[in-house]
Amino acid sequence: METGNGVNASPSDPTVNKETESPTNSAIIGGAVGGGITLILVILNLLYLCRRRRQSRRRNSALGFNRTLMVKSSGHREVEVEMESRPYSDYPYPGSSTASVVASNSGLTEKPTERQKEIDERMRHLQDLLSTLESQPQPGTDDSIGKVRDRIKRFTLLKEGDWAKEMSDEKPADLT
Repeated sequence: METGNGVNASPSDPTVNKETESPTNSAIIGGAVGGGITLILVILNLLYLCRRRRQSRRRNSALGFNRTLMVKSSGHREVEVEMESRPYSDYPYPGSSTASVVASNSGLTEKPTERQKEIDERMRHLQDLLSTLESQPQPGTDDSIGKVRDRIKRFTLLKEGDWAKEMSDEKPADLT
């Protein structure tokens, strides 16, 4: 093939191929580099979003449902605290002999008498009964719960009475 200026140009001529292929090669290289950079940015963005999502789940799970208490927890995180392991019945409650001993060591009240300890023991048994009744509601348990609560209140008053403090030998009718 002959061009207008007398130069033979054939498809196998190296000068013609370099000129026509050069723009095509640079487009391929530019596209590959741009696509590679875009792919790397997309992967980094996905990793960043996954990490943020995990962190927000951790924060939300600490404020969400509390499995041990079976309730929605309040707006603060729960901190693990080691509790000394004692049976439930050994924990002091207001009016118990243990609570009285603690108070007596601080100088607030006297040492409990044997009679007061006896009343405390009866109150502890009533409180165990009360918790059992409340945990297993059945028809008619409302009356029983009310009676047990009344007896606990009565024992609380008796514990501060003259007989419990050993100021009198006349035993109250509730304790016979």
